[in-house]
Amino acid sequence: VESDSEGQDNLAKMRSGNYSIDGSDSGDNSVSSSIPITSAQTMSYIGASVDFRENPLNSKKMLNQNNIELYIVGAEGAIYKPVVVDEITWETEAYGSPAQLAFTVIKDEYVSFEEGDQVIFKYRGVPVFYGFIFQKQRTKQHHIKVTAYDQTRYFKNSDCFVFEGCTATEIIKSICNDYKIAYGQLEDTGVKLPLTVCDNIQVFQIIEDALDYTVAHGGFRFLLWDNFGSLVLAPKFWYKKNYVVCDFTAQDFDYTTTIDEGTYTRVKLYYDNEQTGVREVYIRDKSAEYPKYGVLQYCDTLDEGEDGAKKADEIIKITTNKIRKLDIKGALGDVTVRGGTQVYIEFNLGDVIQKKWMECFSVKHTFKNGEHFMDLHLVGGQFI
Repeated sequence: VESDSEGQDNLAKMRSGNYSIDGSDSGDNSVSSSIPITSAQTMSYIGASVDFRENPLNSKKMLNQNNIELYIVGAEGAIYKPVVVDEITWETEAYGSPAQLAFTVIKDEYVSFEEGDQVIFKYRGVPVFYGFIFQKQRTKQHHIKVTAYDQTRYFKNSDCFVFEGCTATEIIKSICNDYKIAYGQLEDTGVKLPLTVCDNIQVFQIIEDALDYTVAHGGFRFLLWDNFGSLVLAPKFWYKKNYVVCDFTAQDFDYTTTIDEGTYTRVKLYYDNEQTGVREVYIRDKSAEYPKYGVLQYCDTLDEGEDGAKKADEIIKITTNKIRKLDIKGALGDVTVRGGTQVYIEFNLGDVIQKKWMECFSVKHTFKNGEHFMDLHLVGGQFI
């Protein structure tokens, strides 16, 4: 998870690629007679205009209130409740990834389904997952392992867009309408983006870049996720849950400290000035840490117009300390906890006592034999 300053840095790096937040071309500086792209116009579109698939949750055939309810809805509207083998796993991440549901069913003479069919999963009557089958894997025992994703899987498409004077919310709505993706409560992010030209960029990246820009220009950090077939966009602080992770609610944890990645005692940034022929170098170091960690150097290029001194200062401030990683194993399950949720941690980790709110970067729920547990990867501060 990025801090606000990291978001700004990544936003700046983003401008050096195909994605341009200000419409400028960061490639060849030679004189050209071409006109900058400022709008988009569809010249040809062949294909029927149809609505996307509807969630059949309210069907009268779906009244079973067992602990675990798994349904597959075929293309012709047939609804199957297959026999599930072993466990069901539901995985979510905070940013840039669709929710995934994985399960194995027994293939019999009655169950018939294929890629693209809908999947509905409820736990103790609570809707948990609605999505679509993307993969089937068969075994000799006539078991089929199924992988399904929620509708944000379609944000893994690459696309080209031109936006100007739009908020991140308006961009998301436009993309949803284009891909026939259902959305509900999309809060106004408030910050309008300047001319934004996206060339063959993954839609997830387009959305995350727009949300990063919002943070970099004074807005809140927003999270986007699929709430059982309806997209929700809300400020990050909305996602605090009254859930305490401690010795009583979790079976174990993996706590790692390292300087092998992400820790730097020296930062070197440079820009090749083609007007003067000089490579401009900016260095910031924490030489006091050399006896402890040695010289761990971060080196990167600067884009035209970037403030090298300021950027080097920002990077060295957040990369000098050792990195900490915290994974919780076998916590008591709660279907309201997902990627992006903040939970309260109370653990003695050995070298530090952690008592604070932390964000679940990723969550894996496991439903098996009537039990529900979850694994959490927690981030925040020095924890990544």
